[in-house]
Amino acid sequence: MTPLPLDDTKQKQWPRLAMWIVAFVLFTKIVFMGLIDLMPEEAYYWNYAQHLDIGYLDHPPMVAWLNWLSTSLFGNAEFAVRLPAFLSWIVLAVFMFRFAREMHGWDAAFGSLILLAVLPIYWSVGFIMTPDAPLYAAWAAALFYSRRALVDSDRRRGLAWAYRSVLACSRSILLPFWGPRCWPFS
Repeated sequence: MTPLPLDDTKQKQWPRLAMWIVAFVLFTKIVFMGLIDLMPEEAYYWNYAQHLDIGYLDHPPMVAWLNWLSTSLFGNAEFAVRLPAFLSWIVLAVFMFRFAREMHGWDAAFGSLILLAVLPIYWSVGFIMTPDAPLYAAWAAALFYSRRALVDSDRRRGLAWAYRSVLACSRSILLPFWGPRCWPFS
């Protein structure tokens, strides 16, 4: 059975719907980031930020560095502790949108954006500050840049994309110890 083609008004509504959903989710996250108490895990990672080091017993230092930067700028508040997760979600959404658009077109890009906004795992990644939030962002960047490096016919540009992919992958070393296993070239 062949799907019916969409008329112009329905095609214009698809991106608008995606943008409204994403705007609502972002607004909801911003409102509740400072109202809900920190989870024990978030307080644990915040404690890392109070004692910066190159690594910790059970985690690499990226979350502590991000928390330190955020709390240095905005104070020791729930909003400041969760802000890096929120920004990581935005980075994740941008790279996944671009990746889906290049792979399958605009409909897939807006569909991936809606899924990132409403699926519970991705919603929580952008709300709760754990090592997963920056890891997802680094992984999405590595995926996007790796694809660009592999399909770009210009060798010089392809090497530039590969270099960006390596940088994105190297960020995952500073995240959970299982982060490097998520590399696209593994």
